[in-house]
Amino acid sequence: MRNHKIFPRKVIVSTILWVILSQVIVYITIDFYKFVAQSNFKLRPELPSLTWWEALWTNHLTDWLWLIDPQKALLFNIITFGVVGLIVGYWVGQLWEVWD
Repeated sequence: MRNHKIFPRKVIVSTILWVILSQVIVYITIDFYKFVAQSNFKLRPELPSLTWWEALWTNHLTDWLWLIDPQKALLFNIITFGVVGLIVGYWVGQLWEVWD
């Protein structure tokens, strides 16, 4: 009979590994995001004068955020990728439990 825990060991290990992987991806892609933001600023010089809502609807929110406040953009990426890492890690851990 299986041990029915809320968070089995495999789920916890998988979640931790995926969160670490997601933060490594953030660290690797930081320079790419900055480069894309600077390139889009050259194409659209009015980008810093937009509101966040206008930037969102013109599909330039991350570029706008990197130009206006790079620290908030980095925090946004860390939180977003961290949440995605948690969700994917939990899901993969659940699948790992089912496959055993």
